[in-house]
Amino acid sequence: MKMARKSLKQWLTAANGWQRIWFVGSVVCFLYFIVIYPLTESDKGRSFRYEMLWAAEKEMKNPICAPYMSSEFSKLIEPEYSTDGSTCYHIYSHRQFSDDRKPISEAIYKQDFQSRERETWMMFIGMGALIATFWVAFVYGVGVVVSWITKGFKRNEQQ
Repeated sequence: MKMARKSLKQWLTAANGWQRIWFVGSVVCFLYFIVIYPLTESDKGRSFRYEMLWAAEKEMKNPICAPYMSSEFSKLIEPEYSTDGSTCYHIYSHRQFSDDRKPISEAIYKQDFQSRERETWMMFIGMGALIATFWVAFVYGVGVVVSWITKGFKRNEQQ
């Protein structure tokens, strides 16, 4: 038996009130978890990440920090923490926690920063999509079960 495919418009026209509420709730759920959730969650650490970027940019303009950008990492000494760009701490820590500890330039640092920002966004969008899909499927499943139970009671009343 071949089932006829319905367009979204046909399905919405034929849908009952509960199905329409589910559809609107699903759209709102996806909008929240794919747009609003990533914005609010990724903003929690954004100011810290940008402070680190700005501090590293200051250090990269400081001639004292040139060896921290180009020398072999094993020869570097960990500097004291500072936010004024005088100790090269942010360049050192970036290289310390990078995968390869290779020398860096300002362009490489910014590219890495932007890549990490994109990864953060994609992680939260993916998490939001999974959460929204779970809730939409859960609510739909509850609706199907309630409908099935209700139909069983109606069938018993007709007999």
